[in-house]
Amino acid sequence: MSNIIKKSFPTIFFECINLSAGFEIFSELSPLGYSFYEIDDFHCTLKRVDDVKPKFDDLGFPNMNTLNRIAVKDQNLKYELDYWPIKKINVKK
Repeated sequence: MSNIIKKSFPTIFFECINLSAGFEIFSELSPLGYSFYEIDDFHCTLKRVDDVKPKFDDLGFPNMNTLNRIAVKDQNLKYELDYWPIKKINVKK
């Protein structure tokens, strides 16, 4: 699968439900020039993030509104961000 990613640099939509999965995805894609964004389903926002960690509520459960992430290769950034019809926070095209 890593060969496909290195060849075509797809935009990747994924859930961040625990620290180890988030770290693994970040470690694989970050060196390839990917940027990461948190999708907040409740507030309809897209926010650039510097790491891929889930957010937890006061009881230690994942915040269900912010589980979704998108990883975008920097060269595809403008096209992809124009596609998402939600408010962008801390997003540079």
